[in-house]
Amino acid sequence: MKIDFHNHFYPSEYLKKLEKWGRRYEFTYDATGLKIVKEKGARYLGITPQMEDGEKRIADMDRLGLDVQVLTLSTPNVYFSTRKRNLYLAKLSNDYYAELCQKYPKRFIAFASSPRTSGRCDPRAPAVRQGPGDEGYRPRNEHRWKASSRERILALL
Repeated sequence: MKIDFHNHFYPSEYLKKLEKWGRRYEFTYDATGLKIVKEKGARYLGITPQMEDGEKRIADMDRLGLDVQVLTLSTPNVYFSTRKRNLYLAKLSNDYYAELCQKYPKRFIAFASSPRTSGRCDPRAPAVRQGPGDEGYRPRNEHRWKASSRERILALL
């Protein structure tokens, strides 16, 4: 089994909020149509379609012979806005990853995001449930949240 451990993936709604709330970030497109995020005028991120679309990501994985990818939100993660907005972004991103991992349980694992305050993880952040009886936040689709999916989201707190 081939596992690709370092992969950035951005929910489209997260990118919309980054563009709206991330004052120091500017969104543009290069000559090929690639979405570019700039910070203070310098290229910061290049967002390919495979970084936003699970099915396109799986097509790339199949082309490269990869069985599983571990997805991460990457920089600037949920650390660029107000505390309230960062908590919202963590929930939005974690819910999205949970749904993606649930839809493709044999293809994706993801790291959860937790906003920080004063250099430490915020204890009120929406943590992802790790197993039966765990304390933590429940994804909005709890009725479909199966035991096989719980272990596919890893919370690093």
